[in-house]
Amino acid sequence: MENTVLRAKLIVLGDASVGKSSLVQVFHSDSQQGFPKAYSMTSDVQLQVKSVKIPDSPYTVELYVYDCAGQETFQPFISKILGSSALVLLVSDLTNQSSLSAAVKWFERARNANKDFKMQGALVGNKCDLDLRRAIKASEAEETAANLGIPYFECSAKEGVQVDEPFYFLANCLYEQYIEQTQEFQNIADTV
Repeated sequence: MENTVLRAKLIVLGDASVGKSSLVQVFHSDSQQGFPKAYSMTSDVQLQVKSVKIPDSPYTVELYVYDCAGQETFQPFISKILGSSALVLLVSDLTNQSSLSAAVKWFERARNANKDFKMQGALVGNKCDLDLRRAIKASEAEETAANLGIPYFECSAKEGVQVDEPFYFLANCLYEQYIEQTQEFQNIADTV
């Protein structure tokens, strides 16, 4: 069977310095380049493209990953990027309590910009390697994610720990949504 490519816009949101860019860079490079040593804060939107093969299927999801700046200064610009996003990855810093409530606000902004479409999402607690500085309990983050109706993941971009999981989860969500909608259309066609 021929390979089918599904394309999706994935926006990565969260406050400044939570590790969004590092997470995206480590995912995009398949952890080959590792954690970026030189850091310059994102001041707009950075785009990375990565293909994710769906196991046991002829499908590949091509993720257009929009790494968005987290500073309030860029809100008007970021708000324009949020529209028509199929997927959203919210990032919080496990050493910064306020980043969790900020992630909720980012999710609300993304949801408001995508009212016409079913947007899939996930919450990521980054910097799990900094256990001694941890300010957000896993149970608190899990509860927050559950209240948003999305799953919760923990990772460390610096250590390359569990970075791929949330991205692969979202790619699979898109694939499942595509299969479901295709089946619905087929059922309608069969009744005509």
